[in-house]
Amino acid sequence: MAFAPCPVRFVIFEVNINYIRLYGIIKDLYTSKCSKLKKESTMQIHIQSQGFTLTEALREHAERRLRFGLTRGSDHIRRVEMRLSDINGPRGGADKCCSIVVALESLPDVVIEDIENDLYVAIDRAADRASRSVTRSLERKREHVASPRTDLSPPEAD
Repeated sequence: MAFAPCPVRFVIFEVNINYIRLYGIIKDLYTSKCSKLKKESTMQIHIQSQGFTLTEALREHAERRLRFGLTRGSDHIRRVEMRLSDINGPRGGADKCCSIVVALESLPDVVIEDIENDLYVAIDRAADRASRSVTRSLERKREHVASPRTDLSPPEAD
């Protein structure tokens, strides 16, 4: 025995204006949340190399580490610049340098530099330090804005 699909019918008996308002509020919240997510995903990251060619794997690793570490404060970050360099060239030694500059809105730039034998380790350490520094700067800003101002003027004499 085969069953025929039953057409679904929607009947609107009564339209309540409160439901329409609620729908508008939910739609606005959803739209603002989506735009916030888009803003987070479009953080500007510029990666440059000096003294060697930048491979795609190295670029992806650096970008992934920066996005992971700086996602929390991405609303306040204008741009991130990373410079990778080989200081000694072919001579070797602890000469792989990773410097990161994070430009924040209404705060001084955060500048981090790390030198290691391995460039991947230098990127990891510099990205971790940049993440902690940005978080600390943003927390200080929040504390400064949130703390009430105390009146430092002397009390008036009667």
